Amino acid sequence: MSPPTQSFISQASRYIVNGSEIIYTTFLDQKLIESEKQDSDEDEDKDRIIINDMNIGNVLICAAILVMKMMQDVVKCKNNWWAKAFRMNLDLLNQSEMAFFIQLDCNVVLERKQFIRLYNLIKQTPES
Repeated sequence: MSPPTQSFISQASRYIVNGSEIIYTTFLDQKLIESEKQDSDEDEDKDRIIINDMNIGNVLICAAILVMKMMQDVVKCKNNWWAKAFRMNLDLLNQSEMAFFIQLDCNVVLERKQFIRLYNLIKQTPES
C-alpha cells in the first residue's frame, strides 16, 4: 500500500466512522476510475492516466470529502481540516475536489442495489 494511501486510511479512519461512508467513498473512487477509463477510450491519447501513485491520496481525500458533505448533516471535517491534516495546499484541495466532482458529471448517486453489492464485496474481502 502506498504511503499516501496508508496516511489517508490512518487519518480518515478516525473521522469516517460510519461504514456507509466508507462504502460510499469506495463507490466514488470506483466511479472516477470508470469515468477515467471511458474518457481514455474516447481520447486519442490512450496512455493518459489521471489517477497514479502521486495523486491517489488526493483522490481518496476528495472522495471522502464529497461523501461527508453528502451524508452528514453537520460536516465534522471541512476542507481546511483535510488540508492541514495531510499538509496540502487548501486551494489545490478545493480545485481537486471540484475536478473530481466534475469528472463524475456531478452525479454521485449511489443506488441501493449498488450499495448492497459494494457492501457484500467489502465484507467478503479478507483483511491483510
